[in-house]
Amino acid sequence: MASPFLQERQEPQEDWLALSLSLPYSSSPLPPPPPPPPPAPQPFPFQYIPRLLRAPSPPRPAPFQFIPLPPPPPSPMLLPIQFMYTRHYQEPYFPAPPPYMPPQEPNTLVPKDGSPSQEESSSGEAQHSRRPQASSSNPPPPRAARRRRDVRSETVPPPFPWATSKRAIVHSLEHLRSQGVTEITGTVTCKRCDEQRDITFNLEEKFSEVARFIEENRFDLHDRAPAQWSNPVLPTCERCGTENSLKPVITKKRSINWLFLLLGQMVGCCKLEQLKYFCKHAMNHRTGAKDRLLYSTYIGLCKQLHPEGPYE
Repeated sequence: MASPFLQERQEPQEDWLALSLSLPYSSSPLPPPPPPPPPAPQPFPFQYIPRLLRAPSPPRPAPFQFIPLPPPPPSPMLLPIQFMYTRHYQEPYFPAPPPYMPPQEPNTLVPKDGSPSQEESSSGEAQHSRRPQASSSNPPPPRAARRRRDVRSETVPPPFPWATSKRAIVHSLEHLRSQGVTEITGTVTCKRCDEQRDITFNLEEKFSEVARFIEENRFDLHDRAPAQWSNPVLPTCERCGTENSLKPVITKKRSINWLFLLLGQMVGCCKLEQLKYFCKHAMNHRTGAKDRLLYSTYIGLCKQLHPEGPYE
């Protein structure tokens, strides 16, 4: 009796045998495979073609040949020397020079009767004919007279007791002491309430303040006005109580109270033209920025008051 293991191995073999017997079997042979394509003809490396069978080639251009141009025809213009020849004469023609005439001087002598000579009369008539004749009804307008430049005098009436008769010049400190002038008065106006009033400065005290400041800081200023001179602190108005509001009254250049502005350190309230006016009459350089002219004005006023001071 076969073992169960052998039975399990024989069962798949029997199934495969039964399946192969059940398929239909054909005894006809398989069709032959198609023949391979013929090889493509390989071109020969060179194939000779007879000359008669070749295509006609285009004609070749003729070789380049240099053909010189014909010379240009002669110009119809004649040479300058040919102008002097005529048709009938072959010799050149030279015109004869004019006869020499000595120069004649014009007759400038006046006859005894006082009548002008013939040449002068003819020239005068020619000039008179060229000029437009003015009719008696329309006389020519008179020539405008040249305006003379007004030369202003260097001396003016002194506007203040401490000012001299020269423009922008004040008396020295010694002269004011001898005259008993100890106080300097000036007119100011309020920027807010427009009130005008007079302010008095002590001459000795205020000038000593300005002189001391210049002596201590003259080497640090470099010929330029400091900020306290350019924008001065103005007095306070007693009526409206506004601080920094009382500015000096300046009307004309010749009536500026220069000494009052110096003592109050309010020269910076002047315009550039007014500073140039002072430098012009004080014999100072008057070109430059406003701070330079302002510095020159302060130094110039101090020199006028105290010529022996250290203001160089």
